[in-house]
Amino acid sequence: MKMNNKGFTLVELLAVLAIIAIIGGIAIPNVISLMDNNKKDHIVNDAQRLIALAKNAVAADRELRADSETDFKKYKMSELDTKNSINPDPDGGNYDRVNSYVKYTKNSGYCVYLLGTKKAVKSDTGEDNCVPEERLNRSAVKDI
Repeated sequence: MKMNNKGFTLVELLAVLAIIAIIGGIAIPNVISLMDNNKKDHIVNDAQRLIALAKNAVAADRELRADSETDFKKYKMSELDTKNSINPDPDGGNYDRVNSYVKYTKNSGYCVYLLGTKKAVKSDTGEDNCVPEERLNRSAVKDI
């Protein structure tokens, strides 16, 4: 009687599945972390674009000239981004265009507060949670 030796044994199949499970266990957390960092970078870039729009507004604003008495001004996102050039947030929702703002102060420059669907550029200190332009990076993006 001839034996048919075609196919894989159960031990071989289990070994392959174990290897795939180990690789998946290592790769999946790294991919999730990479995607989260990408979302944070997207939000930081949007905050930088909002600051650039505020710089244009400050340059055109007569109240904020060096000789005026006005020390600071808040610009809401809805005032700055009238053409909706800043894309929806990376979580698939829209930024809060009414409560997100850039604050310009003559002494300290620009700071930003950008409120998304699941994440926000905000500071844990200060009265207005505004993040100064020079400290705008991934660590300024917080889960909400």
